[in-house]
Amino acid sequence: MLGCLLHQMIWQSGASGCLKFTYRIGPAEKSVPRREPHSFRQCYKANETTTKNITQGKRAMSRLYGPEHRTLQDQFDSRAMADRIEAIAMKTEITEMEKGFIESRDMFFLTTVDDRGRPTVSYKGGVPGFVRVLDAQTLAFPSYDGNGMYLSMGNIAGNPEVGFLFIDLEKPFRLRLQGRAALSRDPKALSMFKEAEMAVIVTVSELWMNCPRYVHRYQKVQGSRYAPAENAETPFCEWKRIDGIQDVLRPHETAVVEKVGQITIDDWMGKVLTGDEKA
Repeated sequence: MLGCLLHQMIWQSGASGCLKFTYRIGPAEKSVPRREPHSFRQCYKANETTTKNITQGKRAMSRLYGPEHRTLQDQFDSRAMADRIEAIAMKTEITEMEKGFIESRDMFFLTTVDDRGRPTVSYKGGVPGFVRVLDAQTLAFPSYDGNGMYLSMGNIAGNPEVGFLFIDLEKPFRLRLQGRAALSRDPKALSMFKEAEMAVIVTVSELWMNCPRYVHRYQKVQGSRYAPAENAETPFCEWKRIDGIQDVLRPHETAVVEKVGQITIDDWMGKVLTGDEKA
């Protein structure tokens, strides 16, 4: 795990005694100045007391592990390693390094919990920058027009606990984050995002970088044409043109279909199954 952590970081000497973290995004590079206390070595040193206590067999309070985790760690003799990883990797605030990575993402996976206590996960996509880090303990992202089910947003309304997986499949690189989310329809919050129905404001509890060991490498071929972007018109949702659902559309959607015309479900499924970008 430590080797994986080091593998992900490229530290360079910077001006005024600072360090500079370079996160590569495609062909370009995004460099974020970082001060010495946030370097890997300094983070390790800052946790030296915690690490020393762990190596001497003293039990430290954990923000990540409960009794069930501890039982399995003891069964597989990995408690010391788990404690060391938490001491080194786990943070409670977003630094400039994580901010640069999060705001460079055009997708993430969101975990929420429903009214029966069941976890679910959903994919959220947009253009790079659609997730914004507002400060060291707060991030925000938009809830765009969807299928009207409001599964993730409804879950958040009932249970604010959420989990995130931010991932770069080209490097690869992973960042996990947990927090408490709140829905907002405040005009100021909505103004951060084009075409957002709601803004989701998340207070960060914990975040940590994950080892890329089992992440397969993929390359992005094309972004979704439906992701709202500045200076571009977002196309109307194709499946809302299906003839069998016209009676349940909202008035503004019905008005668009009257202009662009209806399609059959076979028409739409044909596009889905062939990978047509207009599906």
